[in-house]
Amino acid sequence: MGLPFFAHAAVLAEFRGRWRRVFPLLVTGFLGPPVESVVTAVVGGGRGAAGWVVLGIGCLVPVVFFVLRGYVRWSGWWVVVVGAVVQVVGVAAVTDRAVLVVPPVVAAILGVVLVVRAHQVLFDAEGGAIAGTSLVMRSRTRSVPGMAGWKPVLAFATVDDRWLRWRVGTGSDLHGGEVALRDVSAVWVAHADEPPGGPVVAVRAEGRVIQMVVGDPEGFAWLLDRRLRALGSTPEP
Repeated sequence: MGLPFFAHAAVLAEFRGRWRRVFPLLVTGFLGPPVESVVTAVVGGGRGAAGWVVLGIGCLVPVVFFVLRGYVRWSGWWVVVVGAVVQVVGVAAVTDRAVLVVPPVVAAILGVVLVVRAHQVLFDAEGGAIAGTSLVMRSRTRSVPGMAGWKPVLAFATVDDRWLRWRVGTGSDLHGGEVALRDVSAVWVAHADEPPGGPVVAVRAEGRVIQMVVGDPEGFAWLLDRRLRALGSTPEP
């Protein structure tokens, strides 16, 4: 079974094994609830074109996400939830029987559980093997003072096979940046030059040093360095 993402030869066997484990979970988690909703609507003697349109839209949400392989970037549990909410509305409108929304709700809950479990297995960073793939790696978060100075916000960084991104805060209190991995020549843990202080992940890119506030900077710096070497962005020591 081919992988829908890049895996370095050193970790290829491990991720083939992971993929064999998670693929059935992903199929059932994303596609199971829509199938169940349609079956419930049919068995319930569904009528009404408007209700079927709503149900169809609800089914398309997780199906399209699955077909486009969104699961290689995000968990996607929220896709199952959003799709299920619309499906429930559609089933209720088609069957006009409130009790028949119970099976779609149960199927959605099971779908979320399966999708979350699949994400945990596929994106498990223990041992650092994920660094040898193109899967998105996200650092742990660190709580820091916001721009207003009184409300704490979360700081974190993510990296895929092309971009390194860092964010602090949300909404109007959001700031951060991104840099192409091909431009990163070195990564290490440093002490922050500015508030909030403490250890940070530092990278040299585009002729400058960028400092990123994350949780567990030592761990994320190690993973980032491994990814750079796996993708050939930095030379072997």
